[in-house]
Amino acid sequence: MQLLVLSLLLLFQAAPQDTAKVNTSVESATLFLNGAEVQRSASLMLKRGTNRIAFTGLSTSLNEETIQLRTDGDIILESISKMINDQTDGEFGDEISRLKNRKRTIEDSIKQKKAALTVLDRKQNVLLTN
Repeated sequence: MQLLVLSLLLLFQAAPQDTAKVNTSVESATLFLNGAEVQRSASLMLKRGTNRIAFTGLSTSLNEETIQLRTDGDIILESISKMINDQTDGEFGDEISRLKNRKRTIEDSIKQKKAALTVLDRKQNVLLTN
């Protein structure tokens, strides 16, 4: 029997050297009020022994408890783990860095505007009490 160690590395391409990166294709999707069920498929030749597989490009909101794996082969699934890879050295690294910086800038601007609003509220209260 072959052993299969399955690791889910989400988002981009960075995975350990001994890990096979697999892109899947969506076969079907069912939408629910509080989520969705997405069935994906991929084909991969496994070597004899232990294999690590990283499914890339999956949703970051994937519910780890609902992951299911079906195969036609005689394998043992040793473990499944969900990891989000937000390293910036992947295919979209520059874009991610730019967006993270933009997010920080917007958050700082919001903090400044909230502080200014607090000052104005206090001034208004002083004026109203006099």
